[in-house]
Amino acid sequence: MRTAIFTLLAAALMALGLAPTAEAQRRNTRRTTASQPPKPVSAGEIKIPWAKSYRSALEESAARNVPVLVFFIEDGEEANERVVNGVLPDKRISELSERIVFVIASMADHGEVEVEVDGKTHKVCARYGHLSKSQRRRAEMEVRGKIFGTDPIKTPLYVLIGPDGHDIWRKEVDIDIGDTPSELVTAVMNDMKRLGPGMSRADYWQATSLLEESEDLIAKGELAVLMDELRPYATDSRSKCSIIKELQGKIVEVDQKGKEAVRRFEQILEAGNVVDAILDLEELVDSFEDMETGDLAEETLKRHEKTDAVKAKKSELRIERSALKQLDSALALEDRGRASSALKKYRSIVEKYGGTRAADVAKERVQALDG
Repeated sequence: MRTAIFTLLAAALMALGLAPTAEAQRRNTRRTTASQPPKPVSAGEIKIPWAKSYRSALEESAARNVPVLVFFIEDGEEANERVVNGVLPDKRISELSERIVFVIASMADHGEVEVEVDGKTHKVCARYGHLSKSQRRRAEMEVRGKIFGTDPIKTPLYVLIGPDGHDIWRKEVDIDIGDTPSELVTAVMNDMKRLGPGMSRADYWQATSLLEESEDLIAKGELAVLMDELRPYATDSRSKCSIIKELQGKIVEVDQKGKEAVRRFEQILEAGNVVDAILDLEELVDSFEDMETGDLAEETLKRHEKTDAVKAKKSELRIERSALKQLDSALALEDRGRASSALKKYRSIVEKYGGTRAADVAKERVQALDG
């Protein structure tokens, strides 16, 4: 099953009225009824405990620190009917209510049936259950206005909203001929698992960006930089979230590549490029502390620290280390928003430690800040 990710940029493009891309047109031509559509849902089959309003959903989301999931459904349209009949009744979806607050956005009238709850009789929607017809319609108007305003949308669509009240992603459920109800449910479940409890929009995009960036950093050999970014996820309690699991798996992968880097740096050291190799090993010790790479790098440094080659570079190494310490201080100032103080320190490093690795980085930051 193929899916189309609706990002905030895509929503903005639709708001501007831009024509759909050729890819989007191609997807739309594939959206048709499967050869064996799911059996129509009957009253009481959908067990999802829908929130009574979008506002109450956001309040519950914030109180429980879990995301909101909004299903936008256009009743009667073929692809939408397959989601209603094949996905929503599945108990795997309703069981997610422990981790997600559900909202249904649908305007169609399916009549009402009477149900008994705690000894009292209530009228609920004959198709979606749990809510009365008026509650469901009010929820639809509220959530559509809050998320999309007057922008057109394509359904079936679901939107995930973090506990901070900001939507994290929007996904159109793209129907292919031959998709079974089980395949549809699996696709939705996989998306739900990517989002962990308490994960805001900023959390999600930060984790996603890091995962995407990791391959580029690995290819460039910037393992220490990558591990500094990955380390906080090593003990992240949101381990049920698949994107966190992916990042934790990436930590293991990078540690393995780090050990390979240690052996490579030792060969460089033995070949005579002492200063660069020592600095690279020291960086691995710091970034991979309490990990196999860090331990191996430390052992390698100890094995070579008393050799004549390293002793001969003692003065040069001292200068490089001092420069790097000053660079760390300047970078910290820039991170705290003190650009003018950082710029002053960068220029000082360039002037005082010219020719060092730290001076090269400082020169780049001067150019960036002056630009």
